[in-house]
Amino acid sequence: MVAPPLFSPFSIDSQRTLTGRPWAGTSADGSAFPLAAQVDSSIRTLDEFVDRLEQLAAHDGLKSLLHQHGGAILFRGTHADDAEGFSRIVHALQLGPPHEELGNPVVRNVRAKAVSTANEGPASAPVFPHSCVPLPSARSRSSSQC
Repeated sequence: MVAPPLFSPFSIDSQRTLTGRPWAGTSADGSAFPLAAQVDSSIRTLDEFVDRLEQLAAHDGLKSLLHQHGGAILFRGTHADDAEGFSRIVHALQLGPPHEELGNPVVRNVRAKAVSTANEGPASAPVFPHSCVPLPSARSRSSSQC
């Protein structure tokens, strides 16, 4: 039996088409940014979604989709309803080691493995360069949950 598709693409108002530099001549040229992906209705639980993501990631299917769509995928219908669920999805993507804070001056609250709030400090507190600066260990990706 062939597994149903993991998701179906859909449109969102803020999507744009990638053209020109730096996209010209790449697999992303002419693609939608971000890829908006509605999880297939046959996938009824977070466990099923994570399992299917892991299968896709094991064959570099996610990396090719990220490259084709300028590095961004918006998933809808993932069945993640808390930080632990989001953490499971982030790790299922298999995009490298989890984020590690390096000299971050903002107040963050850890919600799950590799999932923290953005900034719990006062608006008056400056945010100096931290793990987002170009260091050998800086991350090349970011994941957000709304």
